[in-house]
Amino acid sequence: MKKKLGAILLVVALVLALALPAAPVAAAALSMTVVSDTSTEVTAVNNVPVVGSQDAVYAWEPGPLYPIDGPNDAAWQANSLWDQNLTGHTFSASADWIWDSYRVVNPIAGDVIDFQKTFYIAGFPSSGTLYITADNGYEVWVNGNGAAAPGGKSAQVGAGWRTSDLTQSYVDANNWQSVESWDISGDLQPGWNTIDIYAANEQMNGATPSSNPGGLIFEIDIEYDVPDIEKVLVSSDPTLTPDTNSNGIDELPINTTTTFTMDITVTNSTPGTLTNILVQDNLGGDLWLVSTDVDIDASPVDTTWLIPTAKKNNAMSDNSNEITVWWTGKTKKVHLLWNIPGPLAPGATATLRLVVQTDINPGQGKKTPPVVEYTSAGINDLNSGATLRSAWIDGFFVVFEGLQTDPIQVESMGEEDD
Repeated sequence: MKKKLGAILLVVALVLALALPAAPVAAAALSMTVVSDTSTEVTAVNNVPVVGSQDAVYAWEPGPLYPIDGPNDAAWQANSLWDQNLTGHTFSASADWIWDSYRVVNPIAGDVIDFQKTFYIAGFPSSGTLYITADNGYEVWVNGNGAAAPGGKSAQVGAGWRTSDLTQSYVDANNWQSVESWDISGDLQPGWNTIDIYAANEQMNGATPSSNPGGLIFEIDIEYDVPDIEKVLVSSDPTLTPDTNSNGIDELPINTTTTFTMDITVTNSTPGTLTNILVQDNLGGDLWLVSTDVDIDASPVDTTWLIPTAKKNNAMSDNSNEITVWWTGKTKKVHLLWNIPGPLAPGATATLRLVVQTDINPGQGKKTPPVVEYTSAGINDLNSGATLRSAWIDGFFVVFEGLQTDPIQVESMGEEDD
């Protein structure tokens, strides 16, 4: 008859995979693209502000029988004469021609349409390029920087065009095919950004909506930097000793309290200065938090915070290190928020050391001696993955996206013997 040896096998299965490369400053830049689509807003028509809100619509595009309609205009919208004649840039498939209406309303007098689009950069923008053209001309402002600035961003329009009669002396009808590219790196900022584009459709005597269509198309390619976050298992006590008979798998006797030491490190991999950096982590329900310690650039900033063993508190805070802990559920799962006041200069690091222990099993805690986790075979998470939630970068508030480490896992395996 078989009996349990009373052993549990703990294997460090995964020591944290980083959410981003670990190099402190030279982390790979993330990228995003902003395009002209129906999420772009129309803010004014012929210098009259729109009341309420109005989304742009996809514009009618000239087809093979231009300047008259073809038999099926929907068939050529994806490869119209506009698309076929562009030079200087090939737009992504998600960028398309927009206007305030499908067909122009004033084909003879022409139109001035103001567009605006807001977009979010979840980091520090390192580069940005705007590709744009319009039938017939445009003027661009990014976060208030535009045509009045050196190297102003406008094409096919002359001075005073917005209040002009939109004739050739103010709006060039001949060069809309050329896609301009503008370096807007210095205009972008962390967090929310706004681009305003004022587009012109020329005046044309005797024109129809088919012979004088209006449209705007643009694309912004952006690269941005974010801080790095990593979490690693530093040590365990008792030390996990490799068992050569099990191909190097580490063993730990059952019902033995095990202490794990883990480090969460945030590295400022952006060119900006970080303040009030918010990090969250959740420990496995089989663990309780023993203590925390904070280092900035490897220098201790305060004494160790020892957590009381009683876990019935709703929340506790260590104000000196700006750490808040609270517990939920029957297993009193530990949740932790760490605010790093900063400032954290480019390349600087902040490290939070967590010391945790396997907890008493809640269903068998009254036994003598109490039964300590882990009590069954399987994969166990020491944490859910440390998450970099938000920070202020050079005075701009940024909520990060997807900056979370993988969990640190251990595998418990019960053994049997004759």
